[in-house]
Amino acid sequence: MKKVLIIIIFIIGIAVTIWLFRYPSPPDLLDVDMAQLNTTQWHLPNGVKARIGKGTVNDLAYSPDNTILAVASSTGTWLYETDSGNELALLTKNREGTISVAFSPDGRILATACGDKLVRLWNVESRELMHTFIGHWRVNIGVNFSIGVNFSHDRKTLIYWSDYGMRLWDIEKSVHKMDLNVQLDRQSDFTFHADRISIVNGSHKTIRYGDSETETKKEINDAHKESITCVSFNPDGKIIASGSRDKTVRLWNAETGTLHKTLKGHRKPILSLTFSRNGSRIASTSEDKTVRVWNVDTGRRKHTFKTNSKHLHRIVFSPNGKTLASSSLDGIIHQWDLSKGKHKNTIVGHGGGFASKDILFNKDKIIAATTYGSNHIILYDLNTQEVQNILKGHSKRVNCLSFSFDGETLASGSQDKSIRLWSVTSGDHKKKLNGHYKEVSKVMFKDDETLVSYGHDNRVRLWDIKKGKQKSNFKVDVFSQNIGINPDGNFALSMNRGKGTTNYLYLWDLDTGSRTTLTNQVKYTTQLFNHIPPSSDGSMLAYCTDSEIVMYDSTRKEKQIIPDYPSMFSVFALNSESNLLAKADLDEKINLWNVDTGEKINILYNQYIIGGYRKDNVRQVVQILFSPDGTILVGGRADGVINLWNITSGKRIRTFMGHVGHVTYLKFSPDGQTLVSSGIDGTTLLWDMTELSLKNNDGNMQLAN
Repeated sequence: MKKVLIIIIFIIGIAVTIWLFRYPSPPDLLDVDMAQLNTTQWHLPNGVKARIGKGTVNDLAYSPDNTILAVASSTGTWLYETDSGNELALLTKNREGTISVAFSPDGRILATACGDKLVRLWNVESRELMHTFIGHWRVNIGVNFSIGVNFSHDRKTLIYWSDYGMRLWDIEKSVHKMDLNVQLDRQSDFTFHADRISIVNGSHKTIRYGDSETETKKEINDAHKESITCVSFNPDGKIIASGSRDKTVRLWNAETGTLHKTLKGHRKPILSLTFSRNGSRIASTSEDKTVRVWNVDTGRRKHTFKTNSKHLHRIVFSPNGKTLASSSLDGIIHQWDLSKGKHKNTIVGHGGGFASKDILFNKDKIIAATTYGSNHIILYDLNTQEVQNILKGHSKRVNCLSFSFDGETLASGSQDKSIRLWSVTSGDHKKKLNGHYKEVSKVMFKDDETLVSYGHDNRVRLWDIKKGKQKSNFKVDVFSQNIGINPDGNFALSMNRGKGTTNYLYLWDLDTGSRTTLTNQVKYTTQLFNHIPPSSDGSMLAYCTDSEIVMYDSTRKEKQIIPDYPSMFSVFALNSESNLLAKADLDEKINLWNVDTGEKINILYNQYIIGGYRKDNVRQVVQILFSPDGTILVGGRADGVINLWNITSGKRIRTFMGHVGHVTYLKFSPDGQTLVSSGIDGTTLLWDMTELSLKNNDGNMQLAN
């Protein structure tokens, strides 16, 4: 019996060894040199003291000589040395984001397509801007947008495409050649021939393809058992590859429409496909967190590389076929050595994790806490723009962070149902708090001895920090987005749906778990602390019904009712110093009320900036914040612009432009001299407020370029 057991253990050991050898993984983020996470301070927007994060990754391209990897990001185009992964340059004009990149066949020119309908040509050697072309004026970056740029094989033509068609320019003459009425989206691809362009599109279970200059169109019906997620032409256009939710990659003869090979091995739906330059290999990514490389002729798998993210969205072969690059939505870029079948290097610093989750202002420095990768936490010293510590312990994604009042401890809540406490100074793990039986969505310190948490188990829990034990808990029977806790952790406001259209609102005492039913009920509008945060000192709170804003003071008694009609798009700010309530709406107006009297005292206008879109809601204010002394109101917009108003005069006194897309976070330093902002573009910016000149009219206001 013992011999049989030993043999079984031996066989299992061999199997595990073979598995690890066959499917190499990239090193953990902690194994990466922390210096790589320190963002080079190139091309800072006017008024910015520092930036962390390089922006989200949109596209990848290798130079023809295999020495440079270009990364299209929300902050511009980053150039990296292929062998080392070191930064070479950041190419940007007016701090615009880049959606797509492509090198010319001779490697001398880099084309970048921007989200603002511009296509730029850069000299690769000098890094200088050569020319700017105008793309489709109707392009509007949204959830399902498609924008790309490439060169013809003879280098004479630049091709740009979007959801609205394809545009061609003569590069030598810098003139427009023609427009093609060709619809391209995420399930599309095309390839160049001497006299035409072949286009393929996958929709549901059908592949449609043909030439752009002929009426010839072909279809392959029932190409997969489930819907098609991606398609790709090989370089000569003779083979079509299709990936599907049925977990397979299929190769088709483009001339006959017959199936050539079915590539099996992925365990979850296929995300993307790309052929090597010579067409002999194809790479695929999947939700199973792997990148697989296949031989096109035989259909055999050559390599399988494991990653730490199921959100892989870009892969590209180097021209010589020796290197493969992959990127994911968390911003981590891996390069793989195909000749050795091993991981080559990791490029970090991109991704949404660099948008701050929490900020701590100490006497001598500013610490930013962000999440990164699948389950890591990074502590940044924003004064030096350097990583202070990388915290690892959670087994799943981190949802929430909170600093203690004394600045010594960081609390984190995760999808792994646990709460962890960390030393801010050393980065050491202090305690693990178990109690929630579903993921944790909110953590905050009530004081230096008590932590408050809320999870998807619909329970609010209070913890004794020193003992690492739960003090009490109570059930609130609401979703995580329908509860708010005031800054000092004394009470919570929750909403629960009743019968019909009425939603019942409750005020909870966190110490006793008792609740009070509020008399003003909500029927349709669902505004809670997500939209109306309590004042910073917790002395005021508010909620909205369908026709009024109800104010409460620190005694939890009704303070004032302000007649108004908030919408689901309204955002609010409360300030106890100036005793003001601010509300921003889609109509470009910000209303100010005196909380004591309920009187509307001013209207601030979210003016357009020159060149802004007038028909889109990109200027919608999505974040507002009062300065500590209550004299300035800051509004962060959906287009990344940040406006500042003088409360007394009602005039806009400054405009900051540095983010690309939604502003997600705003916070002042206690002395009001620094404003911290984060954006959906994956960057956090520190704005210098010390030289802000408070002018009383727009004619004297300072505009950041």
